[in-house]
Amino acid sequence: MAAIYNQPHVPTLDKSLTFLMVDDFEAMRRSTVNQLRQLGAEKVLTAVDGKAALRILNNQPVDIVLSDWNMPVMSGLDLLQAMRDDAKLFAMPLRHDYGGEQSASISKRPLPAA
Repeated sequence: MAAIYNQPHVPTLDKSLTFLMVDDFEAMRRSTVNQLRQLGAEKVLTAVDGKAALRILNNQPVDIVLSDWNMPVMSGLDLLQAMRDDAKLFAMPLRHDYGGEQSASISKRPLPAA
């Protein structure tokens, strides 16, 4: 199966990017990390919730955050709001994809003007 990733038509990720995968379920974190690595990602960090993600974001360079929406301690929505409230993290891309219709509708709302 890994052989398909060596084909020229299969997209690969920029190896210089650092990804942060945030999810409270270990199996989901592992699965996503494996998928990212199959696509060529070399630097993938993980966090169990938004609070742990913020600690990482404030101490290490990260290019893209992939986050669960529903987590204990700090939700994906709270993580997004904290990132948008922080001038250093404001423009960092955050992708959430596990919250169904609720997260899809929330993510389409414009962020308040700073």
